[in-house]
Amino acid sequence: MKTLIKLCVGVLLTGLVLGLTPVRTRADEKPPEKPPVAVPVTVAEGELTLSSLKVMLDGLAYDEIVANKSDKGEVVGYMVKMTRDNWTFAVNVFPSAWGGNKYIEFSAWLGKVPDPANVPSKVLLGLLTANDKVYPLTFTYSEKWTQFKIFGTIPNKNVQAKDVRKMMDNTTNAIKEYAPLWSSSRWPGSTPKTESTPK
Repeated sequence: MKTLIKLCVGVLLTGLVLGLTPVRTRADEKPPEKPPVAVPVTVAEGELTLSSLKVMLDGLAYDEIVANKSDKGEVVGYMVKMTRDNWTFAVNVFPSAWGGNKYIEFSAWLGKVPDPANVPSKVLLGLLTANDKVYPLTFTYSEKWTQFKIFGTIPNKNVQAKDVRKMMDNTTNAIKEYAPLWSSSRWPGSTPKTESTPK
């Protein structure tokens, strides 16, 4: 049984190592990460651009929309902030340049992992199971920042406001539902404390 648990832990930590979107969304512990580089892409008919995505987000009337910028000051995406059910969320939304503008990506940083070598096996197996339920979203782990993250994409083809709203709702719902897994303060044996919600 111990061998099986060690194997599951190894598989999850390997699978959760993420090198995708470097845009940060949590306000309480921001790593000194460089913003993503703006990559020129060809926009096909029916695809959202940064400007048309901004118009769509404005129309959805979220609490606040902040432009994420590259080192050169170019807008590369948007941080959407909202408060729901006593939770304050911040989700990054942007056309995925690395996918040739073919996808709209949604992402949010979650809890820090204080001791990656000793994450409870129940937490790791729980996140694996959760990934099946929240698809096309995925819970991942950044080895560089020792932190959990959730991200997902939708095809950037004839995207409507209702599609963006649904993905945002699914992202925030998944963050709330699986907080006992990604938040180390809720793990068995941890010291209870007042936890900041994702911002």
